[in-house]
Amino acid sequence: MKSKYRLKPDLEHYACLVDLLGRAGQFNEAMEFIRTMPMEADAGVWGALLGGCRMHSNAWLGEVALDRLASLEPLNSANYVALSSIYMQVGRWSDARRTRSGERGRGLVRVPGCSWVNVESAVHGFGVVHSCHQTETSD
Repeated sequence: MKSKYRLKPDLEHYACLVDLLGRAGQFNEAMEFIRTMPMEADAGVWGALLGGCRMHSNAWLGEVALDRLASLEPLNSANYVALSSIYMQVGRWSDARRTRSGERGRGLVRVPGCSWVNVESAVHGFGVVHSCHQTETSD
């Protein structure tokens, strides 16, 4: 990449490759890649690995990824939700409950998702917890 395109890979490039390896279920390769990166892996890299673990129900490696993520971004509840989902996929119900209750015990709050779309000069906002939407007209 550096010699052909004169582009020095940054953490986002490494996270993309970890994501691809994780999606393909190539966890040994992903961990070796993370171990040999020329810089310390950030939350994006570990989050990509956790996403692959969720896709392939890999609880053991999901725990490793969450351990790293908990130190990098301790207030991100999505990481705990992902591991809890992995536990549920593999039938580890007590671990799923423990992870969720630990999330609440740390004071973490899940932020509801929302999105907006502009249709004929009106901005429509949608929230996860709402069954309807709000409209804001633009001039």
